[in-house]
This record gives sequence, C-alpha cells and structure tokens, in this order.
Amino acid sequence: KAPRKQLATASRPVPKVRKPHKWRPGTVSLREIRKQQKMTNLAIPKVNLGRLVRQVALKECRDHQENDPNFKLSGDDLRFQSTAMAAVHAAAEAHAIAVLEETDLCAIHAKR
Repeated sequence: KAPRKQLATASRPVPKVRKPHKWRPGTVSLREIRKQQKMTNLAIPKVNLGRLVRQVALKECRDHQENDPNFKLSGDDLRFQSTAMAAVHAAAEAHAIAVLEETDLCAIHAKR
C-alpha cells in the first residue's frame, strides 16, 4: 500500500505550460524593416560615413595625382558641403536597406 501523502500528490492535475508564440520565418524581420523605414533617425552614424567619404576622396585624389603630375591637391584642400554629405548619406542608407530587404526576401523564398 502507498502512503496517503503520495496518493494525494499523484491525483493533483499537472498545470499545462503554454508555449510562447512563435512567428513564421521572416515575419519579425519584415516588421522590423517597416519600423526602420518609418523612423527618421539615421542607421549609419554621420561621423563614420563622413570619414569613409573623406578616405575615398583622398584615395581618388592620390590616384589622380599619380597619373597627372600637374594636379596639385592636398588632403586639407578637400571640403564637402553639408547638403552633399546629406545626399550621400541618404543614398547610402537607401541602398543598404534595399540590399537587406532583398536578402530577407531571398531567405524567405528559400524557406530559411
């Protein structure tokens, strides 16, 4: 015969544990993309993009100086208008977001 305590605990119903809701593949990422598109703040920091643009411009100037000895321009002479930097920034972010959207759609299509 089993003791009474053991019988009492055995007859209690076991509470069901609910599983957390699981979204279908790609649903959350598409939601995040829409959220990012609605936001007006920048995904790429201004300082980092400005540094990258300056590096590319300096490299192009050096390449041009090697080919044309009459071309005189130092790194200090390079200046960029704020509107030009804003346009480059907007284009770079739009391109990066478009690439990420296409990558996500490819992953959804491949059922990954």
